[in-house]
Amino acid sequence: PRLSSSLPRPRATPSLARGHMADTWGTLRPSDSAHRRCTQLDGLWAFIADHKDDGHASGFCSGLPESGRTPIAVPASWNEQLPELDSFLGPAWYERTVWAPLGLTPRQRVSLRFGSVNYSCEVYFNGERAGAHEGGHLPFEVDVTCLLRSSGEPNLLVLRVDGRLEPTHVPPGGGWGAMAPGCFPRASFDFYPFCGVQRSVQLCVRPASGLEGLKIETQLVGPRSGACTLCVFRPAHTHTHTHTHT
Repeated sequence: PRLSSSLPRPRATPSLARGHMADTWGTLRPSDSAHRRCTQLDGLWAFIADHKDDGHASGFCSGLPESGRTPIAVPASWNEQLPELDSFLGPAWYERTVWAPLGLTPRQRVSLRFGSVNYSCEVYFNGERAGAHEGGHLPFEVDVTCLLRSSGEPNLLVLRVDGRLEPTHVPPGGGWGAMAPGCFPRASFDFYPFCGVQRSVQLCVRPASGLEGLKIETQLVGPRSGACTLCVFRPAHTHTHTHTHT
């Protein structure tokens, strides 16, 4: 039998957004503004299941072969879309064409944002490895500014996705533990690890300079004092400021 979750879906929590109540789900994602433009890349992509795990050797990162490919919806799990892959955990390859935004300037940067890919993902852009990510529970971004072709020329986006279980994954699997005899896959958790591009993919254009994130670390340095370290992350730069409270 396949493991599945019997937990009910939680209700959306109303939240205040621009002066009115709106039902929201999941992690906030980039939206259009005066300084940012986002294009949805959801839809039908080309797909190939790499049963022999020889896609790298076959040059899939530079484009999928015409034979053997099939259309697949993104976002969605391949296990739910293709019956023959009901129990297949990977690896598999995705491909689609991406067009450079019109009016792009050298003072802007372009990144691909993935809401969720389960479990590990390698990103290739125009045949070059642009980045990688492991973990299907959080969004991630890959900067493709330097790999982007000029407006009017198509760009090729290829993903390699691998959902095979490992003891070091979150949650752990790969032969470690089992919820019940005969369950597939053999794992210590009580749900099926659906694989693929599970959330939306966006092409985001932002100013070349900006704020990417903040990191705050605290530490006790005495019985009545402590240190607070603030790290400000900007594209290609990290600035650290330390302030001690007494």
